[in-house]
Amino acid sequence: MSKSQKLHLRSSFGAFLRLVRLPNLLIILLAQFLIRVFVIGPKEDWRAIITDPAFLMLCLATLMIAGAGYIINDYYDIKIDIVNNPKRVMIGKVFTRRVALFAHFIINIVALFISLIVALKMHDWKIFITVFISGFLMWYYSNSLKRLALWGNITISLLTGVSIYYISFLSNNNIRMVIIYAVFAFMISLIREIIKDMEDMKGDALYGCKTLPIVWGVKNTKYFIFIISSIFILIMGFLFMERYNNYLVLYFSLALFPIFIFLLVKLFKAESEKDYHNLSTLSKGIMLAGLASILLM
Repeated sequence: MSKSQKLHLRSSFGAFLRLVRLPNLLIILLAQFLIRVFVIGPKEDWRAIITDPAFLMLCLATLMIAGAGYIINDYYDIKIDIVNNPKRVMIGKVFTRRVALFAHFIINIVALFISLIVALKMHDWKIFITVFISGFLMWYYSNSLKRLALWGNITISLLTGVSIYYISFLSNNNIRMVIIYAVFAFMISLIREIIKDMEDMKGDALYGCKTLPIVWGVKNTKYFIFIISSIFILIMGFLFMERYNNYLVLYFSLALFPIFIFLLVKLFKAESEKDYHNLSTLSKGIMLAGLASILLM
């Protein structure tokens, strides 16, 4: 292989990692490992847990479905992304639309095959059915739902929560805490997705998308975020207090909620695309901070 071919291959591989949003996939993987080891446990057997073939295959299937979802999302959003974030566009520049569509199809098929193997091994068809429905919803979201007010936001946030809850299929131990963290992931993801819609209003409006800030207006969308944020704080506070874990209650009260309140204050003042982009990044930070609380289990 010539030097130019090696450089092209390396460049294409790097572009593919950007296309499938490697950092986001790593966050999903981290969440699943933390949930499996520290929440479901027993954490004393962490070596056996992280080398369990069924668990590793389950994680791989999840990452493949998510990665394929990012590909098909970019496939449908080429024109919008050229307006909103031209640097993010890989399809049409590095990869042809046909290659992207083929990659999406193959990755989904492999993920389904992996989930089928695990389902047969665990005698639990929920595993295969969940992966199948998740893959379908990722496609339907990219094709239609993301252009509808709130429906797309709820769909992608629900899939985020499912990626957490999904691990409980391997064991029913401490399932209530798994549900708590799945709810947390859902709520933070929902808030972040709506903020991202405000960031992407320009391109979305140009190509006829009916996202929440376009239909309701930015001001009313901010009010809606404040309402669901209040509900989120009440739900999470109640759920964590109910578990009587003083460390978790203190962590969420003194560390996580102040950051969350800061996000809401900044959201109230936000006006530019850069402001909303920073808030979207901060939302991802809150997600990571929430996952870090698992270490207190």
